[in-house]
Amino acid sequence: MVIVEPNFTGHRLYYVRLLVEEAARRGNDVFVILTEEAIHSAEYEVQLAPLIEQFRLRFLPQRGTPLDLIKLRELSVGLVADVLVVPDGDGLARKMATSVRWRGPGTLNVLVLREKAQSNRIPGRAVVVNIAKWLIHHWADRASDANIVLLKTALWQGRSSLTTANDPVTLRVTAQSVGKLRDEWGLTTPQHWFSVLGFVDKRKNLPLVLRSLSGLKSGRRIGLLIAGKCAPEVLEESKPFLGQLRAAGAKVVLLDRFLTENELDSAVAAVDTVVMAHSNEGSSGLFGKAVAAGTGIVAGGAKTLRRELAASPGLGEWAPLNQGDLSVALKRALDRRGPGHPRALGTDSFTSPLLGGR
Repeated sequence: MVIVEPNFTGHRLYYVRLLVEEAARRGNDVFVILTEEAIHSAEYEVQLAPLIEQFRLRFLPQRGTPLDLIKLRELSVGLVADVLVVPDGDGLARKMATSVRWRGPGTLNVLVLREKAQSNRIPGRAVVVNIAKWLIHHWADRASDANIVLLKTALWQGRSSLTTANDPVTLRVTAQSVGKLRDEWGLTTPQHWFSVLGFVDKRKNLPLVLRSLSGLKSGRRIGLLIAGKCAPEVLEESKPFLGQLRAAGAKVVLLDRFLTENELDSAVAAVDTVVMAHSNEGSSGLFGKAVAAGTGIVAGGAKTLRRELAASPGLGEWAPLNQGDLSVALKRALDRRGPGHPRALGTDSFTSPLLGGR
């Protein structure tokens, strides 16, 4: 079993970790191929360093190393791979659609993270791009021993002409870990705790969330946890709005650093509402964790999240990305009483399509 990942940012090494754990559980010999840059990253320390005895590490020359079928065949032959998995395969899928078929000794499984185009202001562009993507993915999948696997959201249960994998959901928390985090991070006060979690870049629209919370005029009822590595420009833009919230009596806890998996899971379970005001489309790991924990959700912008909430009433609120509508959704969450009901989700519908069988 060989897993090749030339990029280490975002959820990519989390996906690699889940594949390693499941492949090792099945008794497979596992090789993970990364760039040397990856092993010096916080993502590697959180996701893969604890599992180092479960896989053998090999290196690509540098981050962004272009993958093509010739390079992957060399890796597959050299390591005698029966299955070779590429967890971030959008670019590779495009190459597969225009190149010769897979000639490696094993099966090639390529995960497409972004099945659909991002929304934009050019009328009709997304429709054209989505048609092109559909054609590319189906043409790339034409060989029997090379499979395109489309990443779907955690709750998706529809039909597809291609293989699909649901976004995996892990929530490794206990009452003790949640209680400890609340004590250590100061989340024990009686406010309704909202949260913005994970890597906080421009796509998470933190200034808009802050303005929308300030618009509720309910400062003393509000607690806000911002936890995860924050882009410096986002924090700089957010400073005035953070000051406004604090001046109105809201309690704000800001932790600008990478979170361990346990910290992230415990934070999702410790707050009342997870806020996901996303400019980008696609699956959200935080959405799945919140559903698994029974934590309320306020989502904004992404149509993907809107469809998820519409298909499962009671999970939370969705709003367009503007202050007025988002404030309304946040106010409904603030007035909601009691925790939600946790749902049993998991990782099998992610790992099985990529590793094959059981």
